[in-house]
Amino acid sequence: MTQSPKKLPRGRPPTISRDRIVEAAIEIGIPKITFVGVAEKLGVSHMALYNHVDGLEALKTLVAETIFLKWELPHWTPEIALRDYLVKLSSSMWKLVETHQGITPYLLRRDMITPTIEERISNHQQRLAKAYNLSLIQAHWLAFTISYHTLSVADSVLPDNRDEADLTRYQSDLGIPGIDDEYAIGIQALIIGCLSVLDTISEKEQGTHA
Repeated sequence: MTQSPKKLPRGRPPTISRDRIVEAAIEIGIPKITFVGVAEKLGVSHMALYNHVDGLEALKTLVAETIFLKWELPHWTPEIALRDYLVKLSSSMWKLVETHQGITPYLLRRDMITPTIEERISNHQQRLAKAYNLSLIQAHWLAFTISYHTLSVADSVLPDNRDEADLTRYQSDLGIPGIDDEYAIGIQALIIGCLSVLDTISEKEQGTHA
């Protein structure tokens, strides 16, 4: 009597975690994230993702939050003048949008900013105030105004492209690395204008963003 071949034990299903889901989603890019796409990248069913994330919008928010928390904001040192620091901040914000398109609304829109993102923004503004002897409202207004306009312009004009070689294509003669002169001129004008009226900024009611 011929014996039936033994069945090979089935392999263990791929293990996933919240962190692995976020990593896969970051590789895909915020505008292109789908549960099916992330699941395929991880080798699991898209239904398995719901054990870790509530839904697509929750996943995109978590991705944006993770990217921003890991993003290295420019460091202040005593020899860096305030104007030069704001140039570095603009360059950093531009690069953030260029590298992670789709992140802008999560840094600017009141209904999309998470408490964790807001906390990092607030901490940055406090450090800025202390470093340059500004009032907190001045530091908030200055960082918000520069970041808001830089993020908005970058989000509007940058192409949808993840070519790392192309991310360094812009060469500015205006001291803003990574930003084309066409836009760097406007950002420089914005920084100069903000600094010229900084002394007029008082303890008025202001929002709290980037």
